[in-house]
Parts: sequence; structure tokens; C-alpha cells
Amino acid sequence: MGLFSGFFESLRRLFLGGGSMEGSSGDAHRLYVGNLSYRAKEEELRTLFSKYGRIKSLHLIRDRITRRLKGYAFIEMSPEDSHRALALNGTDFLDRKIVVSIAKAKKSTPPQRQNNPRFKRRRSGPRAYGQEQKENSPIERLE
Repeated sequence: MGLFSGFFESLRRLFLGGGSMEGSSGDAHRLYVGNLSYRAKEEELRTLFSKYGRIKSLHLIRDRITRRLKGYAFIEMSPEDSHRALALNGTDFLDRKIVVSIAKAKKSTPPQRQNNPRFKRRRSGPRAYGQEQKENSPIERLE
């Protein structure tokens, strides 16, 4: 294992929803916390959930481009603590009723290149604009 193995393991757990690899916290449950205010801060959320047990990790989800909060988070706790924290479902947090549930595992299927329009081959030149392509002869015949 290298210097960054713990970092990469936490990223793997974040994006793949846990797993049974060694070193992963297989005894933890991930909670989905939705309908959060865009003003929510990690410390405030940590304070709210720490009343129900120890928080192993907390991830506020942000938009990739604008870096603005998307309004949901994932919290990892022990199974007993996470079941107690489910009692927060429907409570007011920063003037909004939050949704708390057990998170579903993220599907880990790679994108299908042949069916995905993002990977579609782009055409350039006259064919891209529906024009006929002229024959590639450098010299036109004079007759």
C-alpha cells in the first residue's frame, strides 16, 4: 500500500457506496440526507447528527462546475447510530424539513461508449453540413 491508499479508499467508498475490500468500514451504514438548505454548513450538519452517534464521514455534495451545494449529503455512521439518526427524518433544519434515509449503493457500471451520445464521433468538413463532397483531384480536366 502506498502513501495515498487511505485517500483512494475513501474516494472509492464515496463513489461506489462501500464494499467488502479490506480496510473498508464494512460495519458502517451510509445515510442519505436530502432537502438541505443551500446555506447548510458541514459543522451544523455534523452537530445535528452527532447527537445520535459518532460520524465516520460526512460529504456535502457540490456541483462540479459552480461548486454550489446541491442540497443533499451522505453521512457514514455505525449501523446502530444510523438507525437512531433515522429519527431525524422530517425534522426542521435551517427552515426546511430534511429527508433522512439509508443510502442506496451507487451503480458501478462504466458508460457504454457505443450507445452514449457524449462519445459520438463528430464529423467535420463538408459532410458535417450536408454538402456534397467533391472528388479529390488536384487538377481539373480541361476539355
